[in-house]
Amino acid sequence: MRSVGLLLVLTACAASPPAPAPAAPEPSPEPPSHSEPEGAADWLRRGASLIKLGEMGTHDAFEQAKEALLNCVERDPGLAECQYLLGEACEFTEDETCAAQRYTTAVTESPSSPMYYAPLAQTYLRFKLYDQAQQVLREGIRRIPRELANAPDILGLYRMLAHIADVRGDAEGRVKALEEGAREGGSSPDLDFELGLAYLDVQPPRKADAYRSFIRFGKRVCDGPAASFYKTECTFMQRSLARLGIAGQVEPEGESASEPPAPVTIVPASVPLLLPPPVALTVAPLKVGEDFTVWGASYALRSRAHRSEVVSEDDEHPITITGYITRTNLPDAPKCAVHRPGRADPEGCVSPFPTFWLGDSKDAPPEDCISVLGWASNFPQVYEAIRAFDRRNPSQYIDGFLGVAVPNPLPAVGAKVTVRGTYGPKFGVATVGIEPEPTMGILTYRSYTVLEQAPELGTLPGVARKTPQPPSH
Repeated sequence: MRSVGLLLVLTACAASPPAPAPAAPEPSPEPPSHSEPEGAADWLRRGASLIKLGEMGTHDAFEQAKEALLNCVERDPGLAECQYLLGEACEFTEDETCAAQRYTTAVTESPSSPMYYAPLAQTYLRFKLYDQAQQVLREGIRRIPRELANAPDILGLYRMLAHIADVRGDAEGRVKALEEGAREGGSSPDLDFELGLAYLDVQPPRKADAYRSFIRFGKRVCDGPAASFYKTECTFMQRSLARLGIAGQVEPEGESASEPPAPVTIVPASVPLLLPPPVALTVAPLKVGEDFTVWGASYALRSRAHRSEVVSEDDEHPITITGYITRTNLPDAPKCAVHRPGRADPEGCVSPFPTFWLGDSKDAPPEDCISVLGWASNFPQVYEAIRAFDRRNPSQYIDGFLGVAVPNPLPAVGAKVTVRGTYGPKFGVATVGIEPEPTMGILTYRSYTVLEQAPELGTLPGVARKTPQPPSH
């Protein structure tokens, strides 16, 4: 987590002879008394040190920072650093409306500064307000000076634009934003991977460009010490290249399927800012009882203040999410993949990973649902589970690849369930390549409890069920 560069640096002087240092007092929003009245700069330093303390884990420090920084902006409302840090304090104390207002003021007071646009756009993205976020990002891109030190920030704005295009299903817009970002900010392994995915999503797929991007990514990551951290991405890359037969279809190095993007014209400071007016942003309860709601889990995923509550670094701390199954891909299983385990799918049979989606209501739109994977490794395993469930001997079926008990009853539309698993932007089974989902996240299944039965049993195409609905448990 990054703060502005005005955090107070504390230094200590050695004394002779040495003596035990007294315990540091708890921070307080009140600065030490001086003969002269405290100015905005004094309160800024105080607020910055409290923000740093909050980022280190002392959450109460954010509340104290708000008091100090309010004193700062009262004395100098035009001090952008103070407005920005106050926005951060508001963000970490669940006052999102205040965060949007203060980040907006920071941009207004210092429109050429590269560090203020992203936090404002991210505030809108936490609430999936894509129009507002896009407006902020475009304004930053046309105002931040093209200097080497600003390149990473400019690239970050383009990558957020690409994310918005991806959410909206605009594959060409996603590619355009990433290509412009690469021109402005240079290449990086993460950007290479994103470009590879983006090139494959356009129609027709830009296979040559995808190949070059993936090869750059592989050489920089998958063939080196960082490979263990990028297991999912490396697997996805390898499977994509093999499945699409990209190798051998590559254009000569340097050629591209599209024209290079035109340079961005930087507007003069005299041009009025085009920022969205701040709106009321209310954080609904993240949980009902001990379980996260779908909205609550996904908001926490997008929030710096709450992300650690749902995402664990080691993927070993599961959470529970309660919602309705709004869709499964069992009815979409290709006929070539519906058979008993131990038999290979025919050549050319492309089969998705078994998935169901959770929403906060039965009719929740797809963009507001969380995908649940890892409850079955393929459709043959689901087929065999159906056979076991219907003969009730055994009543449990263990997936032969994942080692997990396939849920009984099978996921079916209309059921209300509580799913226990690990959650994050990536699928937790590293041996399977699934494209990351940073907005709604992916829940990697461990177990579930059925709270309300679905109207019908889940099944595969052409497979009739033989038993009545099992009781809820």
